[in-house]
Amino acid sequence: MGVLMCVVIMALSALIALLTEAYSWYTVYRKPEYQRLKRHIENLVKDVEKKKAEPVGGSVERKVKNLKALSRLEKDLAEATKDLQALTMSNKLVVAVTLMVVMIAINKSFAGIVVAKLPFVPISLVQKISHRALEGEDPTDCSVAFIFALCQAGVKGNIVKLVGVGHPKGMKEANPFAELGAPVEEDHAKVQ
Repeated sequence: MGVLMCVVIMALSALIALLTEAYSWYTVYRKPEYQRLKRHIENLVKDVEKKKAEPVGGSVERKVKNLKALSRLEKDLAEATKDLQALTMSNKLVVAVTLMVVMIAINKSFAGIVVAKLPFVPISLVQKISHRALEGEDPTDCSVAFIFALCQAGVKGNIVKLVGVGHPKGMKEANPFAELGAPVEEDHAKVQ
């Protein structure tokens, strides 16, 4: 019975991941604006990598010029990344709400049912997640929430890779606190 429940939960998790990625493709990834931003970011990433790979020999003026060009490219990349994230924000919100509703429904359907037995006693943080909504004191009992969350984490990333959607490789994460005056770390060498 436990194995069958785990298989049902894994299949449901894969189905939910497929549906949310299909929704993401329909609402975001297929749109021309997203495709344009994605290509722009990929080109900026290549330009930044090429600029970083250039030798920095020569006069101080040349070093300063190269450093300014690199800084401008990185600023453009951060701005394009911010635009892309703004474009995908509503989609991410809908997917998150959907996953929360599904989690609530699954937790209610499997409330108090042990769906798996762990072969070890997990650390206390993991135990709070794995033993959630279960009665009893056996720390090796595993709830539906833990299995579903593990499957979502494993399946969703693989579906994104398999389908070939998602954000461009090498995309820098925009600093959401930059507008508030938070410091942004520089990762290129300083001119001496």
